[in-house]
Amino acid sequence: MAWDQYRLNRNHTNNERKSAKHRYFTNNLESSNQILKKNWQLINDLTSRHPNKVRNIAVIKVREQTITESSEIAEELNLHF
Repeated sequence: MAWDQYRLNRNHTNNERKSAKHRYFTNNLESSNQILKKNWQLINDLTSRHPNKVRNIAVIKVREQTITESSEIAEELNLHF
């Protein structure tokens, strides 16, 4: 019985989230119809594309040792791959 209630709540929450996301992008695309830059920013947000966003790795853990120095992180990643 608990599983059925969980599934119902999960499905309801997922549907509400999808609906809110759809409304957000639809409203913003309609309101910025003439502004191409704004449209592309919304499209990139929708597709999780961030072309100008660089993601640096600040910390990794190797063999129970935490590494924070960028050159050491690069070396460990090169050894791993």
